[in-house]
Amino acid sequence: MNESFLPVLLAEADSWREMGRDFRVDHTKLDPSLIIATLVVLIAVIAFLGFLHRLMNRREGRRLYNSPKQLFRSLCRLHELTAADRRTLVQLARSERLPQPASLFLDPDRFTTALKSPPWQSQRQQLERLRTKLFAGLDDASPSETSQATANKSAVALD
Repeated sequence: MNESFLPVLLAEADSWREMGRDFRVDHTKLDPSLIIATLVVLIAVIAFLGFLHRLMNRREGRRLYNSPKQLFRSLCRLHELTAADRRTLVQLARSERLPQPASLFLDPDRFTTALKSPPWQSQRQQLERLRTKLFAGLDDASPSETSQATANKSAVALD
């Protein structure tokens, strides 16, 4: 049986060679329309991916999630703090070993403690200014009332 197909296959050898001729491309000649079409498709794909990225980021922004960094940024933005003020608060939180720097917005006593310690003497004026800005009008209240009032203020502001 194999012998009967062999002459047919050999007779068709020219046809088989002709089928592969289109795969042999002369690379010295590139068709400009092919290059333009490829670039258009590539730009369309990149634009589509950029659109999807923006769409997904917009949806993520609306989600509620627990993010201490985002809470700190929101509180700094709410109180209109400068970048230098934010750095000072982060340094203070690190020196006080606070797990969340946002807790500085709740307790003015953290500033009082820092103002009394020697390492903070060079930044005394900035700390006093920050304490006054964050806790203005709360100096007359007791520490527990101050923390509760500040927590309420922060919760209302974030809503």
